[in-house]
Amino acid sequence: MKPHSFLLGLALLVLWSCDPDLDVALDLSSGIQPSTVSLIFPEDVSECTTGVSLSDTESEVIFEWSEANVGDGYILTLINLSNSDIQTFETDTESIPIVLQKATPYRWLITTTLTGSRETSESEVFVFFNAGPGSTSYIPFPARNIAPGNGQAFPNSQESVNLIWESDDLDNDIIEYDVYFGNVNPPPLFSARLADSQIGGVPVESGTYYWQIITRDERGNESTSEVFRFTVD
Repeated sequence: MKPHSFLLGLALLVLWSCDPDLDVALDLSSGIQPSTVSLIFPEDVSECTTGVSLSDTESEVIFEWSEANVGDGYILTLINLSNSDIQTFETDTESIPIVLQKATPYRWLITTTLTGSRETSESEVFVFFNAGPGSTSYIPFPARNIAPGNGQAFPNSQESVNLIWESDDLDNDIIEYDVYFGNVNPPPLFSARLADSQIGGVPVESGTYYWQIITRDERGNESTSEVFRFTVD
């Protein structure tokens, strides 16, 4: 870790000795923004084959990322894309071993934290497939929204939007998408068996909209994205 945490602590100690009001001292660091790190391993849209096998169903993989220029702690968020199970791991180092299920897709990211600061910074998000015995066909990774941004707000004058997404598959054999879209959550089916990863000119009016993508490959394997949301105010 960078010496930032030590210097910050020293500064706070000096301030404390000069001013008995601890809240004032803490407020000086509360707005500092930790820096964003770069994810290193497992790599994005890859098959992880370097884990240490623990059993027929589990292996241990070492996650790695770059050092934060500003920050003294990390939170690794790991999502099992097969069952949506979410785990978090806290550490002050730039790597951590984690036990994973074999033959399972995952999503992960790192949140950087700083002692005394209310601010955090999130890395980009990587997806990968943890290898398993006899893996010959891979389920597509869940689609990620490109536009609208999740939680994006449009002005009341907005009359239509373009739904744009992307999805990856280690087999590179994605053939179609089902799009769910509407004012309720979960949204109803809007368009089925699309070959393109976008729909243009979708009519909207004032309200909240939800949309979701089913990705399908040549072998019939399917993945379901999270439900994305945007508003027209």
